[in-house]
Amino acid sequence: MNKNPKIPEIQQSAFIQAREQLGFSIADLAAKACLSARQIEQIENGHTSSYYGAQNKFTAAKKVAAILKISDQDAFEGVEADQLESAVQSVQSEPTSSTQLAKKEKQAHRIEKEITNKVESVKSSKRLILSLSICAGLVFAGINFYKNAFSEKTEEVQLASQDQAEPVANPTPEVNVPQAAESASEACPSADAAVSIYKSESPLKPGDMVFVQSKTAQVVCVVDATGKTQSKALEQGARASFYGKPPFKVLTSGFNQIELYFQGVKVRPDNVGGKTVLLEAAELVHAQPSNSTDSQFR
Repeated sequence: MNKNPKIPEIQQSAFIQAREQLGFSIADLAAKACLSARQIEQIENGHTSSYYGAQNKFTAAKKVAAILKISDQDAFEGVEADQLESAVQSVQSEPTSSTQLAKKEKQAHRIEKEITNKVESVKSSKRLILSLSICAGLVFAGINFYKNAFSEKTEEVQLASQDQAEPVANPTPEVNVPQAAESASEACPSADAAVSIYKSESPLKPGDMVFVQSKTAQVVCVVDATGKTQSKALEQGARASFYGKPPFKVLTSGFNQIELYFQGVKVRPDNVGGKTVLLEAAELVHAQPSNSTDSQFR
């Protein structure tokens, strides 16, 4: 078996001197030799970390020596001329160094590409999660807005349904009518000395119900033609319906503190500063449906 010849040692000072005499910088020489600046530096300082082995570095140095016009005897030492030629041929016959370098470069590019793709994938996932979070926030905000916007209307419809579900009937014998009327009247506002009378000129609904919306917290009382007294303590913004037989006597804390509707028309008493009004039913010109909600009496 033939023993491989020893790789000649690079004469570093010869490379530095030749490069400086030709006026080349390390970057200039690297560009001409198709090597990196780091590889040129390691030819001149004896390091080998940028090369895959001594043979690979020797091949690069041989190429640089040709560019700098350095003879083999000046560029390398430690072997005779015939041994140098044998070493050169041995190195040149090695197909692995350049091939391995190319493979390593391809592998490095592939790994770099895979890392880039993974980073982009992570960024895309983060953007998707952020978009979904924003969409979810908008959906919840819309649901809350819908609930807040329509809850008042739902309460109004439910209140109207409950009021209409109560039967309008004469008191049963078990109910002490005088006592109920007396306790209700005790909670009612005091009546005006002169009661204002209101009768609609263009009624839209039958005269069997009075609808009230309070602007302040107060007690509102309604007395119908049979003497039945109904009193309700209303909070600010609350609504109430009073059923019975007209005419109705309405007692409030003041007409400027309520919205009052009778026969589907808003009541505007002559005495706007008063607290008591007598609502007389007017005859309907056209028949109207009787199953209307409170909101339709406004």
